Amino acid sequence: MSLSSALSGKGFHVVHTTRVVLDAPCPECSLHLVHDLPPHVYVDPYELAQRPGFTFTLEGSSDLELPVFAVDPAGSVLLLTVDVPSKNTTELSVNVPLHARYGTPVADSGSPYETIPLKEPLGFWACPATGEHHAPPDALAPYIPEDAFKDSILTVIPHNASSSPVQLTIPVGRVADLAFVDIGTFGTMLFMFLYLATVALRTARRLHTPRPKTE
Repeated sequence: MSLSSALSGKGFHVVHTTRVVLDAPCPECSLHLVHDLPPHVYVDPYELAQRPGFTFTLEGSSDLELPVFAVDPAGSVLLLTVDVPSKNTTELSVNVPLHARYGTPVADSGSPYETIPLKEPLGFWACPATGEHHAPPDALAPYIPEDAFKDSILTVIPHNASSSPVQLTIPVGRVADLAFVDIGTFGTMLFMFLYLATVALRTARRLHTPRPKTE
């Protein structure tokens, strides 16, 4: 039994695929994945709710609009409960769409790209336990609520030793360009305001223009 992960796609929208190799079916146990996400990366809970194959809970910042410097530096934690087919299955793939936030602008001498290392997800089985309460393994303790899985024994799935580190590279803005961006944004908003005001005025005049009576 082992676990490996990889990213597909480029830019601000990618898919994190976790591959779980199963030794034998465990119908009495439940399969779970923990994604410890840095503040640079977020998941869209509304998007996840539409995807088949798992249910989830999300802790931490999930604001979809804020740049990285405006969110909690602690990031977020995504806990998945994965559907395991009842028939004999030797391998599962779980796809989680990830989205990158806009990064902190850099000086002219800085790199126009930022590389974000992503932690490999933690996989574990939760199996029914009898008798006294079993504490979660140390690797899972920071992510598991105290009252969760209190009647289960948790077994961590080892990572595949040959899997490569997962990284996400995104473009970042330059400090020197901020003035041009602000001017461009203001100009665009002003143009749209004037356009909408003109359309509204023309529409109002047309609606209030008396129409000739017909006999």
